[in-house]
Amino acid sequence: MSSLGWSLALATALCVVACGGKAVIDGERPGDGGSGTGGSTSTSSSSSTSSSSSTSSSSSTSSSGNPPTCGSLVQDYATALEEAKACKPELSVEQCVEQAFDELACPCPTFVNPANEDALEKLDAMFASWGALGCGEDIVCPTMPCLDIPGGGCSPSTGQCIDDAPN
Repeated sequence: MSSLGWSLALATALCVVACGGKAVIDGERPGDGGSGTGGSTSTSSSSSTSSSSSTSSSSSTSSSGNPPTCGSLVQDYATALEEAKACKPELSVEQCVEQAFDELACPCPTFVNPANEDALEKLDAMFASWGALGCGEDIVCPTMPCLDIPGGGCSPSTGQCIDDAPN
């Protein structure tokens, strides 16, 4: 399976967890009130660039060392996403080629650097914790669908992956 295929499969599995076990269909996000039907809440915590190692450190404690709360997960996810988006503009190789969700509450895809394996594992673990804690159950997301982002690139000024303009 291609890297994009694995990314889409991972995104689907993560979305099932984020939706409290409801599969998201027709491009709807968790909380949209979509017509998803029951799905499995068990997923793998590995990304396409890492082994299936355990990611329990991110899912069992927040950055403060306490058990995670919905609020701490939102903050920690934003920090890990910034780490996942780190890239080196001086490299001539494409770096921002894998997708992750841009947030926990009403997620849409964004491009990240698959070389940042630790950060991607943290994102996976926090997404699983978000679903396990039932954090997204009462969130109503905007009815606007996610934008179709064709790719990403490494910003020379920030050293962060940025999404290309949507189609």
